[in-house]
Amino acid sequence: MSLLPVLLPCGQLYIVSPKHRKTYATEDASVWLVDSDAEMNCFNEAFTSNWTDDGFAWGLISEGLNRLAILGKNYQDYGLRIAKFRSDAVNWHGYPADNNNRPQDRPRPVILDAWSHNGLISKSLRSRIQGGRL
Repeated sequence: MSLLPVLLPCGQLYIVSPKHRKTYATEDASVWLVDSDAEMNCFNEAFTSNWTDDGFAWGLISEGLNRLAILGKNYQDYGLRIAKFRSDAVNWHGYPADNNNRPQDRPRPVILDAWSHNGLISKSLRSRIQGGRL
């Protein structure tokens, strides 16, 4: 897999990381189940929707209110529905966030509020995400 950055419509450079494209997840790295185009589209939407906070962008693929697509899986084979993206100051890359097992993979309230305000998640789903019970 190439590490060449791709210029996305949002104007940001994005790299699809091979670490998160393996056939199996590890305790240190979740893996994407969606294809790389869906991964990049998820980031593009997160960035253009301003779902950014503290140097991270947060994404999801909504299939209707409270129905979030499974984006990837963790080492326990658990489906992950939220993506976390980070920048190295030039290029962005991301991974499926393991918000149940890793508190640092939980979006902060400002992101959850934006998703709720846009009709993507309900109050109850917002609470579940914030509490690591998605």
